[in-house]
Amino acid sequence: MNWIVVSLVLILYPLFGVVFCLVKDKLANIKEFNVIIFAPALISFVLGVGLLAFALTTM
Repeated sequence: MNWIVVSLVLILYPLFGVVFCLVKDKLANIKEFNVIIFAPALISFVLGVGLLAFALTTM
């Protein structure tokens, strides 16, 4: 159960961060916007999906 909660947090957490950053207009001037915002979100999402698969297979 704990692994499922951790994996869901890893999957959902970057979604809130990406939405929050896209709403702000201050980040529109950053040239490396994709690296700063989307790379950590993608890493967290991939880790969350892998951990969710691990949690579901060990139940």
